[in-house]
Amino acid sequence: MPGPRGGQWGRQSSPPRTRRNWASADLTEVAVTSIRDLVETDVHLTDGRQLPFGDREFDVVVVVDMLEHVAGEATFVAELGRVLRPGGLLVINTPHQKSTLLRRLRHALGQTDEKHGHLRQGYTGASLRGVLAGRFRLERSRTYSKFFSELVDALLNWAWSEWAREAPPRHGGHSGRPRAPSEALRVYSLVYPLVWLVARLDLLVPASGYMLIARARRL
Repeated sequence: MPGPRGGQWGRQSSPPRTRRNWASADLTEVAVTSIRDLVETDVHLTDGRQLPFGDREFDVVVVVDMLEHVAGEATFVAELGRVLRPGGLLVINTPHQKSTLLRRLRHALGQTDEKHGHLRQGYTGASLRGVLAGRFRLERSRTYSKFFSELVDALLNWAWSEWAREAPPRHGGHSGRPRAPSEALRVYSLVYPLVWLVARLDLLVPASGYMLIARARRL
């Protein structure tokens, strides 16, 4: 279900036996506001060219559905290297670049890269290794979200976009207002058991998935 697009999340460095701190950032005011509705504090706006964090501030950085949105990916990767301590962990989640009938179905339903703000379709393990080269050592990558997960995700996103378009007016405003992330979470909690069951069918699919997750180390 759509909510905040995702973003850059990190765990701040700290001495042993002390409390770990988290911070997050995203590319648009809308996404930042949505994240603040969920986590309330320490959420920042960034343009991808400069992250609002200090040098070597984090032990771990997790980039969720963000790399494909950033115009200058080399500059962004350099910034990720700057805010991570040497040897720190980088986890990236991004679409897996592949062309299939199911992906064309998503486009027919209006779920195009342009609509989602994607500047690139995604990455393969090899292309991601090239993007990270020189600053990170890619330790592992794998794909997930195979045919059945992707199909149910496409249908849920289509249904959500149709439902959001018919959202009732608030305080006398116009219809079609965006629904809040909390509404999306409530709806998703209701359909999650069915989603989970359908996703189990992915175990029968030998092909690669539609999402890519990778782990890398700061050099």
